[in-house]
Amino acid sequence: MKYRDGFLLLDKEEVRLLSLTLMTDVEATYAASEFISGLHEVQAEAEKHIQEISLQETPERRRSLQVDILKQLISTCEKFKGRGYTAAQNAGCSIQLH
Repeated sequence: MKYRDGFLLLDKEEVRLLSLTLMTDVEATYAASEFISGLHEVQAEAEKHIQEISLQETPERRRSLQVDILKQLISTCEKFKGRGYTAAQNAGCSIQLH
């Protein structure tokens, strides 16, 4: 991932991994603040679902699998946010969230 003029540029492997994780098509270029904010939103939604799942009376195995998948999603979002912040820092810039 690279940072240029306020945008994050994802390489092919990052696009593929993030597309698979989010189960949607991901572009190769995003405004940095929008990219980080979007990942924050995905994380918040996943954390909310984990809380909802913990309140459900479903079979333990299924509930555990759902929580594990959501935790992996959260971890992937954290990793990509870290890459974005690092790319900006390496370019001598910072990402300002709105």
